[in-house]
Amino acid sequence: MDIVSEKIYCRACKRKTNHIIVINEHGHKLQLTDSYLNYEESDVAFDVEYSIVQCRGCDSFSFLRKYNDEEMFNITGPDFYIDRDYYYEYTVYPEEPKKQNPLEKLLQFKEKFEFKHLPDLISEIRNETINAHKHRMNLLCNTGIRMIIEAICKVNEIDKRPKMKKGEIVLDKENKPVMVNLNLFEKIEELHERNLIDEKQKKNTESN
Repeated sequence: MDIVSEKIYCRACKRKTNHIIVINEHGHKLQLTDSYLNYEESDVAFDVEYSIVQCRGCDSFSFLRKYNDEEMFNITGPDFYIDRDYYYEYTVYPEEPKKQNPLEKLLQFKEKFEFKHLPDLISEIRNETINAHKHRMNLLCNTGIRMIIEAICKVNEIDKRPKMKKGEIVLDKENKPVMVNLNLFEKIEELHERNLIDEKQKKNTESN
């Protein structure tokens, strides 16, 4: 019994399991090997094996490609040319389903929620924030979220309030209300009071 040295994905078990290389009725392994020695113009030394394999758990069959070349190694010591640990790449067919990349989800979100009438100021900041998130620039992304909130408030003229003293509005020399800037939390609260964001969105913005 020739056991594959690394666990590979089984489409029936839906996880990585132990496999064996299938042997035919004549006792021969169902396997084909190849290497750079068979090619006169090969630029890179390589070895590859193609095998039909069988899961030791459910007995289902798969096709396996085991590959290695002279550039596939990890350095294990101070000597670059001697302290090398070569490794193999295992590719099984049918292939293991790929987990969706968070960046792909982000792009889907962008396409799903593409606003046609978004003010230019907000749209530009939003796109920059999404790009920052795509490239995992978390600090810039957090700053972008803050700027989006500020931009929404600016577009909706949510940035100042009358100054209050002892429950009364403070007036200037021209008998006009003295205005003071709202802080971020006051702006978020005002957005919520105007029904521009719901309770869940309010909590999310406050956490950022």
